[in-house]
Amino acid sequence: MTQDVNLQWATCVAPVGLAANFMALTEQQPLLALDVGEVTDDATHYRFTVWYPADVWPEVEAFGVAQGVVWQPGGDVPQDVDYVALTRANFPPLAVARWWIARNGEPAPEGLLGLQVAPNQAFGSGEHATTSGCLLAIDWLAAQGVRFGRVLDFGAGSGILALAVAKDAARLGVQAPIVAVDNDAPSVAICAENAALNGVAAQVVSLLGEVPPQGPFDVVLANILLQPLCELAPQLVAAVVPGGMLVMSGFLAHQADTLAGVYQALGMARVWRHREKEWMAEIWQKAA
Repeated sequence: MTQDVNLQWATCVAPVGLAANFMALTEQQPLLALDVGEVTDDATHYRFTVWYPADVWPEVEAFGVAQGVVWQPGGDVPQDVDYVALTRANFPPLAVARWWIARNGEPAPEGLLGLQVAPNQAFGSGEHATTSGCLLAIDWLAAQGVRFGRVLDFGAGSGILALAVAKDAARLGVQAPIVAVDNDAPSVAICAENAALNGVAAQVVSLLGEVPPQGPFDVVLANILLQPLCELAPQLVAAVVPGGMLVMSGFLAHQADTLAGVYQALGMARVWRHREKEWMAEIWQKAA
């Protein structure tokens, strides 16, 4: 895919604790793409690489200064590279719980539910610890016999969590179309496209929105960042039926106590948690 704008790239190594800040940068700059990679023999740092239009560099540079990191500019991005094909080659399929997440149309092995998620600019291609943590949370709820009934995927991105629930609707006891909400218009369109790609277009409603809809919902999925999880906590809790479940991820281990203080004050109780590297996924239940 040939780029229509003059793209450049830069990289830096920074503490894992800054990961949420880098992810927030992509919210502020929709044309900016971010890759997070591990640093060999150093579990305390990630390598962050950004691709951005040239005229955005002052903001990217200022962000680095504010975070205390030093960017290593990589120069112009070649214009004659098929980046979609390159991305597909770099993202082989992976299995998480009952789901087989494929980016190149690879068929699911027997016994697994296939999810086709094309590489694109919407967050949620399956390999990130926050996504896999939420999928494990969904599977744990199913193992406990929780009936999903009405489901909200808030901050849906590519829609991968909504798709996973739709593909497993019979086991999960889904009783209505899954509502997928994101505040990014391209992501809303991509979620709808992925639902069609997976044959569940009638089971997933993709909507543009800044706050959780009123619901109520039996299960709410919110794989977003710590700040919106805290700021929108009253609305997220209000969206859950009494006795219902709220699955949350997108925050780091050292932020878990902050999140807990907010949701405990709203009458929620944590019933499950999972940690992968520094990323957390948790399930909270609303009092009946």
